[in-house]
Amino acid sequence: MTTTPNTTPQPTVAFAARSGVVFVDELADIIRAVRAQDFELICFCPFDEATRELESLGVTHVGVPVAERPEVARDAAAWLLMTSACIERRPLLIHSFDAALHLPVALAARAAHVPIAVATTLDHRPGRRSPLIDPLRTSVCHGVLARAAAQMDAWIVHNVSQATIARDEVGVAQDKLLTLEGGLGADLRDFSPGVDRAAERTQARARLRLGSTRSRWVGYVGPLDERHGDHLNAVLDGMARRAPDAGALIVARGGCDRGVVSRLRARRDYGDRVVVLTTRAMGELPLLYSAVDVLVAPIVSPGLHRSIAEAAAMRLPVVAYEHPSVRGWIEDQRTGRAVREGDRAGLLDALCAVLGEGRSRRDMGAVARKVAERRFDGEANRLRMFALYDELIRRNLGDP
Repeated sequence: MTTTPNTTPQPTVAFAARSGVVFVDELADIIRAVRAQDFELICFCPFDEATRELESLGVTHVGVPVAERPEVARDAAAWLLMTSACIERRPLLIHSFDAALHLPVALAARAAHVPIAVATTLDHRPGRRSPLIDPLRTSVCHGVLARAAAQMDAWIVHNVSQATIARDEVGVAQDKLLTLEGGLGADLRDFSPGVDRAAERTQARARLRLGSTRSRWVGYVGPLDERHGDHLNAVLDGMARRAPDAGALIVARGGCDRGVVSRLRARRDYGDRVVVLTTRAMGELPLLYSAVDVLVAPIVSPGLHRSIAEAAAMRLPVVAYEHPSVRGWIEDQRTGRAVREGDRAGLLDALCAVLGEGRSRRDMGAVARKVAERRFDGEANRLRMFALYDELIRRNLGDP
């Protein structure tokens, strides 16, 4: 591969932000850490939310307002912007977090003689829409990703489920797969509960104006799309019958179907026992976790489920489906409960059991915090990310 010498004292890193708010906070974590090491960044941001976040950090970026463009124009515009920016700045490494941008990122990198292009796989499979159209859409998506994989120097995955998809469905070569388990984890300084957990919980509920008539609250932080919305509705309906004094605090993070959110808010039978917040509450996540007693995670997608790491850091037990993307993250009966994927009755049983046992809930939360310190430390995972970058740079350019 032909490379262009880079005369800057530190490697320049270019980022393409994932198309959605879910990854903006993680991107910001990477940016802060990279800037602390005097790296220079170029960020390709498909959404306005990401652009605003990057501007607040004082980061050089290129905006791609794809929300108003057809898919074809999106790829073409992104490619042109990336190519011109890469040629001008000569970065050593490009990292794309958006499946829709993986191919233009790879092509732009080659056109600009950038030696290293990296992709991170999240959940690139289409949502449930039509049994007739979905197979075709998935096939086209995988075909595009396969072309990108052939051009990429490395493909980062965050869990076993993503590794399987990348290897078996997209065709990423095994020697290109790199694992960063749990993504960037959680910032254990921000996600750290106080000494008096009960007082902290009371204050958090007051600040969020949660109903004082509810003695227990269940939290959900994750996608509000059709796949997860159905399972979440089943949980809420079951709670109304079996734990009528409990409330649910729902925070839309990641894939967010406005129709699903509207239907949740429009259900009059939920009354004040269900509170739905949008991603604007992302900066208050520690407060949101402080307000609840347990996190429920009816996970049915292979994406990065950072909320489990954050909840563990906040000493919260987690009740979840045993999906491959979080296998090993929850120790059943020790840090929460893991039930067979899709078993809605089992999920509800486990949730009600944890809700009903205050001492057991506290014990699980204490163990969860220790697991978070061992496996989900954001600072340690950031260092692992930079170790991956260094490995790629040495592999392609050799030691300076």
